[in-house]
Amino acid sequence: MKRPLFLLALLLIASSSALAQKPSKVPARRDSMAVCQPNGTSVYVVLLGDEHKRLYTTTDGFVVKKNKKGYFCYAKQSCNGIIKPSHRIICNIGQRSKQDNRYLKRMKKNPNLYIGNILK
Repeated sequence: MKRPLFLLALLLIASSSALAQKPSKVPARRDSMAVCQPNGTSVYVVLLGDEHKRLYTTTDGFVVKKNKKGYFCYAKQSCNGIIKPSHRIICNIGQRSKQDNRYLKRMKKNPNLYIGNILK
């Protein structure tokens, strides 16, 4: 008597797991969100991607990565194609220095580091 009940329970568990749907990929929100840097300043970033791959950009489309200290920095591309954080900490558009703007002007030529056209 115990064996049929065990098999019935096993059958119910197997059928319920077979009917369960796999989670589908959900794209990230394209709204800008405020994040706090370790020094207390707040900057706006946009999250792109899904649950497997994600990418942060500034609101005007420059790729950013977190460095070891937890700061969001503008990304740079190494000679072997790996995207790493640069030494330049990001700031909002209206707070950028002339040096930041010159640096970003060069980055616009690299499609791996500037995706501003996708955000529009």
